[in-house]
Amino acid sequence: MSLAETPLDPALLEPHVSTRLLRGLLMHLEERGYGPKIDALIEETGLPRAHVEAPDGWVSNLWIDRLLLGVARHLFGLDALPPYDHEMWQLWRGAGQRSVRRDRIGAMFDMARALGSPRLVYANLPTMSRLANRTLGLSVQPLGSGRALVTLRMNDPKEALTPPLCWNAIGLLEAVPSIWGLPLAEVRTIASPFHPDRRADHLEVELRYHDRRPLLLALGTALLLALSGVVAGLLIAPVAGSVAALVGAWAAVATVLLWMAARWIRRRSAEQTAESARLGSLIYEADQRYSALWQERVRLQASLMSSQKLSQYLSPELVKEIIEHPDRQTSVGGRRTEAAVLFIDLVGFTPRTERRDPIEVLDELNLYFSHIDPAFARHGGIIDKRMGDGVMAVFLHREGEPLGAAAGRALRCGLDLVRGVEDCNRELRLRGVADLRARVGVAMGPLVQGTMGSALRFEYTVIGDVVNTAARLEGQAGPGQIAVPVGVFDQVPAAERSGAAVVDRRRLTVKGKEETLDVVFLAPLSLGPAVGGGAGERVAGERGTGGGD
Repeated sequence: MSLAETPLDPALLEPHVSTRLLRGLLMHLEERGYGPKIDALIEETGLPRAHVEAPDGWVSNLWIDRLLLGVARHLFGLDALPPYDHEMWQLWRGAGQRSVRRDRIGAMFDMARALGSPRLVYANLPTMSRLANRTLGLSVQPLGSGRALVTLRMNDPKEALTPPLCWNAIGLLEAVPSIWGLPLAEVRTIASPFHPDRRADHLEVELRYHDRRPLLLALGTALLLALSGVVAGLLIAPVAGSVAALVGAWAAVATVLLWMAARWIRRRSAEQTAESARLGSLIYEADQRYSALWQERVRLQASLMSSQKLSQYLSPELVKEIIEHPDRQTSVGGRRTEAAVLFIDLVGFTPRTERRDPIEVLDELNLYFSHIDPAFARHGGIIDKRMGDGVMAVFLHREGEPLGAAAGRALRCGLDLVRGVEDCNRELRLRGVADLRARVGVAMGPLVQGTMGSALRFEYTVIGDVVNTAARLEGQAGPGQIAVPVGVFDQVPAAERSGAAVVDRRRLTVKGKEETLDVVFLAPLSLGPAVGGGAGERVAGERGTGGGD
């Protein structure tokens, strides 16, 4: 399967941290001899290595958390993240120091070098940092020649700086002068979440660095003074006729040349600063495309899930109209219709989940749904909603179908659902897990289908007494049984219910309804008529709870 075809968890792709930083970290780990362990480490994070090493990708903080735990476990044999002074975090400092190399950041190296000096790179770090990490805010305050105050804090005050963020930032700040072959900068921590004496919710450091600008100014001044001396000696000395006049002429020429040079340097410095700011802004704006595309992907996924359900309820013509005019989706009015409604729920599932690993419970539920969902598709049922281990499905009357056909499809679906649960149980027994037990309720009658909610959050669903009836009947059915009103059962042709055995008949008054209902309880013949056990005729007035567990 190609990378484009590999389904990736959107929660891992939220644009928080650029993969530009990750490439540098992975290369640093390989240089340190951890190469053979990197593949296993990344595999556990949920993203392929090709994505992590892409030059223009992004990952979420959730993925970063998984990476940190993976490094601790695979490279250092730790079960949890170590304290701030642990040697593990020096990997992030080293990666930060090496992150300014051309083989790490590509075109951004040339952009930084084009700025001409460490001073301009440090001044543009707030913009550059946004190109690598959107969860952080960085500010730089110049303190004079070769000095600056840098502050790093989380954009969300509810989040906290972590050891890798602090150490990586320190390593990066140290390494900026190396772009021009200058010594590493000195970084002195003033405050941080991990400082023993000056704790804070942010990282504040003082930089001391070698800058090319003072050296160039000194060399330029010396050259200008020498040039002014030559000019004075060649042009003015023969006329002046004395040493004093020569010195005065030399001073005048030097003053003029130095003034002109200072003006040019100030103008050029302002131009460089403005150009660097424009260049950084252009790169940042271009980099926003990923964020916009990711947000659009999330919106389209939500829209797709909504439209898939909507398209099952509505005619193709109405769905097409909504696609062309999305604003009308929230104003689709109620439509009266006749439909069968089915509820299926697992018996005793809540106590079953007590003191169990949630991952095991989720895996068990997904196995259960994988066995029952195909039955809805086979019989034309619309899964209206899932409620934990319960499912509500709607069977709309189709054009050209005889009366009771929707009830027949719902009834046959219920029988298939019970069989599907039994198939699921065969797999659970192989795992040494207890069987699941399901019950089903089916009712049919008039209801209204339409949009419920507001423009902020809405769904297309059905409302009516038949929905409540089906839910209450499900609560009265025994394990492996389908409960259906006699009136609905009689509408279904005998040939269409030949696979079912009547295991019980009762006259019930269910919760929320005054009139009694004559109810038939069925079970699939293939599982035997005694799946749920029969109780014979029951007296009128017995009330069902309609509860699931």
